Amino acid sequence: KSDPAIAHALAVRSALATSNYVAFFRLYRATPNMGSYLMDFYIKRERLAALQTLCRAYRPTVETAYISAI
Repeated sequence: KSDPAIAHALAVRSALATSNYVAFFRLYRATPNMGSYLMDFYIKRERLAALQTLCRAYRPTVETAYISAI
């Protein structure tokens, strides 16, 4: 059997490598033990990257107020 923390870390790495922000933030919420303290180092950077991706993809149609309300 593999260690659940190692499996979680590999899933986080995969989410980051593929820019899968939905998976990353879901994994952040489901981090076992005190792993969320380690992930806290990446949260701000990944939120900004996700927001930049959203802005590039939906720039013509998404209002700034809507994005800031999320």
